[in-house]
Amino acid sequence: MKQGTGPSAKAWAVGLFCLTVLVGIGGTSAFGLWEQSSTATMTVRAAVSTPTPTPTPTPTPTTPVGLTLTCTQISTSTVRISVAGLSSPTAMTVGGKMSTSSAYVSIPVLPPSATLDLTPSSPIFLAGVLDGHNPEVDVQVTALQSTGTTATGELRRLKLSGNGKFLTCPV
Repeated sequence: MKQGTGPSAKAWAVGLFCLTVLVGIGGTSAFGLWEQSSTATMTVRAAVSTPTPTPTPTPTPTTPVGLTLTCTQISTSTVRISVAGLSSPTAMTVGGKMSTSSAYVSIPVLPPSATLDLTPSSPIFLAGVLDGHNPEVDVQVTALQSTGTTATGELRRLKLSGNGKFLTCPV
């Protein structure tokens, strides 16, 4: 170093500032001096409470998963089967079987209807269902809904009596 030349004023200022901060004397005023020569940017956001997410609910089907069949006695030989739960059926079948049997004999219902009138001479009873005196028969209705789902309902223990002349609703 040459004689007569000393550190510049800037060098003294930086050295003094570092010494002040290191020693801890005048920390607030040193920080204040530092802040005067710098710019700060601050972003403030309001606190928003976000609700806990709940699972997406499963959509409720618009078509029934099952049909409800009810029986009304119209006369000694005629019963009316009312079908509840239909939703724009595109196809429908009605089937009959002995209560002791496992397979239904089914025929199409054209056009699909919410009520079916059955007699002992209905085709579902003539196609192999009658094989004894006073049998109990089960009726099954199956409907293909416009949404593509199939709905089914059963009515058990209708009574065929009088050697196949009378049909009565279950008691």
